[in-house]
Amino acid sequence: MGFHAHNNLSLALSNAIAAMDAGAEYIDASVCGMGKGAGNLHLGVFVAYLHRAGIRNDYDLASTLHLSQHTADTVPASSLPLSLTDLMMGTYNMPFDVQQRLDEVIRLHNPTSTFHALQLLHEQDNSKEQRLIKPLSRAQSAPLASGGTL
Repeated sequence: MGFHAHNNLSLALSNAIAAMDAGAEYIDASVCGMGKGAGNLHLGVFVAYLHRAGIRNDYDLASTLHLSQHTADTVPASSLPLSLTDLMMGTYNMPFDVQQRLDEVIRLHNPTSTFHALQLLHEQDNSKEQRLIKPLSRAQSAPLASGGTL
């Protein structure tokens, strides 16, 4: 079963999530949400949601947003629902003051877009977190209320 969401009242993403919860396996989306009337589900917003929700997918968020930005810049009938940079920062739960670190990533790695720079920054942050978080051995585990250990 699939679902095709129009963005009437800006509810395309919410309705797509409800459709997935109800068992939809295919979700229609379009670049920049281009479609009839209020438009359709914005592909970049949908992919950002999948990444933020931890839903396994084959979409590259940075490339999807780069395509959306390019389309918005070159196709007069297209539009963006919000700042795609803000969308990506929200997806990766980045703080508002990330600009200095972002400038450094751009200087060092020369990525093809700001979206790719944010993706690199996110990957760096994840690798740091994985190095910092180490599981406790059973001997180091805190006792449970029942008397066992974690």
